[in-house]
Amino acid sequence: MVFHVNYEHVDNIFVSKNICKQLAVLRAKNLVVGAKEGTRVAYSVKDPLVFQVLDGARRIFDNHLVDTLTSWTEIKKNLGSR
Repeated sequence: MVFHVNYEHVDNIFVSKNICKQLAVLRAKNLVVGAKEGTRVAYSVKDPLVFQVLDGARRIFDNHLVDTLTSWTEIKKNLGSR
């Protein structure tokens, strides 16, 4: 997966700065690499296994979210029956 950041045509400078900071962190951790293409920089993930790790983390988060929502629904139901 490759994504581009074009520094000449960024409408929202605040968003651009945040993206640049996040990309700098990812580069520092060797998770992405950047290659300059004219005025753009193409970033790609260094190891595609990162996507599997993120998918696993998303599944764990979703499982915890379902548990939390179920607990919250039970609490609201119990409070309503008082």
